[in-house]
Amino acid sequence: MSADAPRRTLDGLEVPEGWLALDIGPRTALRYAEVIQRAGTVFWNGPTGVFELVPFANGTTRVAEACATTAATTVAGGGETVAALRTCGSPNRSTTSQRAAGRRSS
Repeated sequence: MSADAPRRTLDGLEVPEGWLALDIGPRTALRYAEVIQRAGTVFWNGPTGVFELVPFANGTTRVAEACATTAATTVAGGGETVAALRTCGSPNRSTTSQRAAGRRSS
């Protein structure tokens, strides 16, 4: 797994043999963002892709941006989710964020 790995967007859930699903697609990211914008409360537990590698961070970035701009109460759980918010979104926007082992980070 590397940032220069071949990529392709699939239409559906079937991942071809020999490939890995490393991010959600642009249509799924848009749908998630639309739902987040309409929500009253958002619980987010985990990035949607391998956000540490830029080519696979698009879905996580879109969800983080949606969480940062929604009027909803947002709760981000897990160390990877908090790291994703710091990397891709706005860590200060979440109403509550939790790290692993129940340690509150903000």
